[in-house]
Amino acid sequence: MRYDEFREALEKALTDAGLFPSHHFRTETINTATTDRYYEIIVGHDTVQRARPFHVTAILSHRWSPFESARSYTTEEDLVTELFGRKTRPSKTTRRWQRMDAVLGARLPDESAISMPEAEVWRSVLASADMMLAKLVPKEVEDDEMLRLAVTGWRGEVEVESRCSADGVPCLCGLRVPTWQAVHLPRAWDDPNRQDKDVRDPLAQLACRFQVAFAEWMDLVRDLGHAIE
Repeated sequence: MRYDEFREALEKALTDAGLFPSHHFRTETINTATTDRYYEIIVGHDTVQRARPFHVTAILSHRWSPFESARSYTTEEDLVTELFGRKTRPSKTTRRWQRMDAVLGARLPDESAISMPEAEVWRSVLASADMMLAKLVPKEVEDDEMLRLAVTGWRGEVEVESRCSADGVPCLCGLRVPTWQAVHLPRAWDDPNRQDKDVRDPLAQLACRFQVAFAEWMDLVRDLGHAIE
């Protein structure tokens, strides 16, 4: 699977999940020195904001390395032959995987700020965030093809953006939760009978989990705003 095919499959999965990706909110860059490609899309921007005065956002991104580009333009057998030669090439290759970063955020408009919540409110926020993240990133470690443990996901902590008022009191400006998880990409083989699983089903599952997490994050931020009022 090549970069453009993966991008199209991802955006279709997001659209099918009701997250309304828009090319206007999509950023794609390429590093001219390393040929790394970076993709970022803001999703859910058409969703009714239920957490005012906060504006809730959700961002998916990934980095497509030059090695992934090389691997996607040929078969596994041809690639290892080019790298190691015919006599020393390995007989097996590991599965391809792509790291998908997902960040849920919420900010107040126009650089405004509100009073920092009490500790009891934060405890409730963190408990709700933990349950939400467990659904978004259900697995953080799993066995790979060599029966070794592999890290396939990560759940971050709630990060708070704040600043001091003129009176020296900390005020809340926004908050975010970063995560990432791996999606396995299909390898191309010389043998037509040897096929890896299609990535479209895992992407559809990821998009559905992200849609659920986005809705729960919206409710969490809404409850936080009500608790501060």
